[in-house]
Amino acid sequence: MDDQSLVPQPSSSYQPPAKSFSERIMGALRLDRPTFDEVRRDPSAMTQAAIVIALAGLASGAGAFFGSNEQSFTIDDRTYTLSGGIVTGVVAGLANVVISLIVWVFLSIVYRFVAIRMLGSSEENIQWQEVGRPIAFASAPGLLSFLTPIPILGPLASFIGGIWAFAAQIVALSETFRISKWRAFGVVVGSVIVLTVVFGVLACVCVLVALAIF
Repeated sequence: MDDQSLVPQPSSSYQPPAKSFSERIMGALRLDRPTFDEVRRDPSAMTQAAIVIALAGLASGAGAFFGSNEQSFTIDDRTYTLSGGIVTGVVAGLANVVISLIVWVFLSIVYRFVAIRMLGSSEENIQWQEVGRPIAFASAPGLLSFLTPIPILGPLASFIGGIWAFAAQIVALSETFRISKWRAFGVVVGSVIVLTVVFGVLACVCVLVALAIF
């Protein structure tokens, strides 16, 4: 027997170990294309993607924690005062988390539709989840919104985070659909048009229903 037959041969399907959650976030912040490709291929990354979206949504409501109004309530003849900013911030933060998750799913579906049906991407078998995971991690720069309440620095950090997240979206879409960055930009523009039409139609329907009722 040939001794070489006893030596384990490397598998052609070998995949390098997956990055940790923090490594994936750092990769997304660096606009690292392999990171976006990894999360696209990894179904188990769906939970991580949802966490990124939830944190980004929470961050966008951070400024509400510092409102100037106060709210009071009485227990056993004692009056307790809570900062209106804290109450508003908690509610706004939780609402933003729910809204962000819904928008994320809807946007993933729209991106897929525009890329395949309108721009002719070759990735016809891709599912919305495979689109959703990369664009979720591309939202990581939005975490800078936690700094929004800080005077001067906060608004600047939020603005930079927005531009950064937009650039990450372009790279994520380019890697996901195997298209150029310019075509990925076209996907974003096309999606904005589709969303404008959809929400415009919904608004018209709501107005017509309201007029019919009242």
